[in-house]
Amino acid sequence: MTVAAPVFAALVTTYGIYAVTKYAIKKAKSNSDSHSCANNRGWCRKTCFSHEYIDWTNNAVCGSYNCCRPGKRG
Repeated sequence: MTVAAPVFAALVTTYGIYAVTKYAIKKAKSNSDSHSCANNRGWCRKTCFSHEYIDWTNNAVCGSYNCCRPGKRG
């Protein structure tokens, strides 16, 4: 079974990596998992666009992706 990155992360957190791999659950491969982060102010992506920054505070919801928010930090 293949699931989105946040679902995979939630399964590992809840059941542990052993249980997840035992049932052959894999994380889907893509550049974006197509869901928002940071209270709908950002998107989960593998790499952020040049006009975005990584929101490290809200990054956990994206699993192995980054929470990319518009604008420049700083």
